[in-house]
Amino acid sequence: MQTRRQFILKGGKLVGAGVAAAAVGPTIIVRDARAAGQLKILQWSHFVPAYDKWFDPWAKEWGSKKGLEVT
Repeated sequence: MQTRRQFILKGGKLVGAGVAAAAVGPTIIVRDARAAGQLKILQWSHFVPAYDKWFDPWAKEWGSKKGLEVT
């Protein structure tokens, strides 16, 4: 059985490890989108049909400006 002091110390270490992982994680996982040369977007059909008609050409135009192939 743990004492309160042991419980608090273990909890503090766990919280510290979580904070460290959260601080380091994004710097390791983030990649440059230009490295792939393409961007694939998956989305549900919007409940406003005009949005889908607007979004598809806009995304392709945005991708061509950024040097990406948008699908």
